[in-house]
Amino acid sequence: MVETQLDLVVAGTADAVLMVESEAKELNEDIMLGAVMFGHRHYSSRGSTRSSNSHEKAAKEPRDVRSSTERL
Repeated sequence: MVETQLDLVVAGTADAVLMVESEAKELNEDIMLGAVMFGHRHYSSRGSTRSSNSHEKAAKEPRDVRSSTERL
């Protein structure tokens, strides 16, 4: 693997960054913030191609988990 000064993972929604994991070698705050913003711009643009209601498409109908005696 190539040696770098920053290894960064950014996760979130199109509207906000929710998680940042990084390993950095003494980078200043401006560089770190720029990297987070770069990551957010790029994953939020990818997310816009997905359906905004994909969670509704993937949802299943609720199941009745009560025991047979409770249902009576």
